[in-house]
Amino acid sequence: MTSLTESASQVGAANVLSVGSRAPSIEVEDWLRGQQPVTKREPGNVYIVEFCATWCGTYNASMQSLVILQDKYRNNGVEVVGIAAHKQALTADEARASLDAWLVKSVPNLNYTIAFDYPGEMNKLWMTPSFSVGIPTSFVVDRDGRLAFVGHPTQLDSALPKVLNGSWVVSDEAKALDADRINTGRRRKRERSQKRALVQPIFARPAMKSKDWAAALSALEEALAAMPDEVTFRGLHAELLLHKKPDMEAGLPILRQLVRYAIDRKSMVWISVVIRQLFDPAKDYSGFLHAEALPRARISPNTSWCRIRPMAARARSSCRTGRSLSTITRPVKRIARANWSRWR
Repeated sequence: MTSLTESASQVGAANVLSVGSRAPSIEVEDWLRGQQPVTKREPGNVYIVEFCATWCGTYNASMQSLVILQDKYRNNGVEVVGIAAHKQALTADEARASLDAWLVKSVPNLNYTIAFDYPGEMNKLWMTPSFSVGIPTSFVVDRDGRLAFVGHPTQLDSALPKVLNGSWVVSDEAKALDADRINTGRRRKRERSQKRALVQPIFARPAMKSKDWAAALSALEEALAAMPDEVTFRGLHAELLLHKKPDMEAGLPILRQLVRYAIDRKSMVWISVVIRQLFDPAKDYSGFLHAEALPRARISPNTSWCRIRPMAARARSSCRTGRSLSTITRPVKRIARANWSRWR
């Protein structure tokens, strides 16, 4: 057996990991589930290395797809390795225990190896040099130890057979897809850097610590002027106006606009931010207007806000019960997802 691949330092920090690059090494200490730890590359094998996290909405579906791929291509020398490098917890032990419990409950048919990387070393070796900024992200290492594919796991069904027969890496489709991925990753990283630069003054200034919400709001509005389509800023804007300052006269139009943006964009990220502003059990909604003040869908009573309004009432009454926000709002998300095409 030979070393799986070269380390990031051997590849070169200035080089971008792309299709055809020598793949980085797999460096994790904890292996939770599945087969034996993958620290060496078996000559001639193909490896699918996937980065994901339990808080990712598509994690379960992605894992089940990988279970199917592992069964289907095991005899072709394909080995799947899951990398849990984004687990959110106060300590490594807490994160490991939570992930292990989730795997036992959610993926009892797991047939591939799961590695746990709480320090995030794998992110530094794989995700950062390849300009991969979102999860889930899949990397395919070909029989020669080179990256043959980097992208979303939903693309594996199409790409993997071509990787196995050797036609993918040299194809125009692979080159175009990878170039687009890298350009998109660079743009998203620039946007994130800009966002961090704008967010830092909002939270670092004494205004937040001293609860000087007017000063904090002024800093946030400067950030919004620079990045008006940033959903985090939009949600925080409503948060400050409705729950910190508070200023219902100014805040409710901002919330209505946030709801309209979410509907128009057909984005579950945006609707999740809306739901947190509308239904968070930790917030006080006594000054809110009825749901009629929010944008309504021009659809039948069975699928409109007529169904969501009672859920909102139950959610708000649950503030005293300690129920989790996800439990309260999950039915609302299901209605939203099912009716995007008609919520105009």
